[in-house]
Amino acid sequence: MKSYINKTNFFWLVGILFLLLPKIVRAEDDEECDLCNIAAGAAIAVCEEFAACRAFMFFTVMIFLFVTLLMCICGGPDTRRDMWNSMPSGRQAVGGAAGYYGTRALLRRR
Repeated sequence: MKSYINKTNFFWLVGILFLLLPKIVRAEDDEECDLCNIAAGAAIAVCEEFAACRAFMFFTVMIFLFVTLLMCICGGPDTRRDMWNSMPSGRQAVGGAAGYYGTRALLRRR
């Protein structure tokens, strides 16, 4: 009997799990959801393994950067202040980076 679970399928399924995990696991405050930040970083690392997902992520980031720059240039002081206040904390950034680099290290070992 042929096994359909190889390393690529396993990482794809784990990536889907990490995408769904933040919807299931909720913290009382978004600042406290370290597991969600780690899962988001891991999902990005798994997404980079597939060309279609990488291309979709590239276009999404480019659109986000374009809209953000447009809001910074054309928006008023209130818009810029709201953007600055809604930026993720250092704890959120470190959690996402830890999930990303941890998953990349696991993917390189295969």
